[in-house]
Amino acid sequence: MAWLGQVCSLTILESWLRKQGGAIGYGRGFIEYWVHRLIFYQAPGWVFIAIYTVFGLLVAIAFDFIDSLQHFSKFSFWKTFL
Repeated sequence: MAWLGQVCSLTILESWLRKQGGAIGYGRGFIEYWVHRLIFYQAPGWVFIAIYTVFGLLVAIAFDFIDSLQHFSKFSFWKTFL
């Protein structure tokens, strides 16, 4: 429905019901609201540092694992790509 420039009727109904129940309704579409909350979440700086560090370590471990696979086989699948 967003492609047509219209908000889904279920989103309108849910927003209206939320307002009737005393909660805040959606200012935009349901999926847009939740995707925005998932992508742009609020957290202290140390959380992001920890996530980036763990991700970097996993990448390093993965590269080391792939490299060790190349040494154990005569034909390595990864040699054709790396």
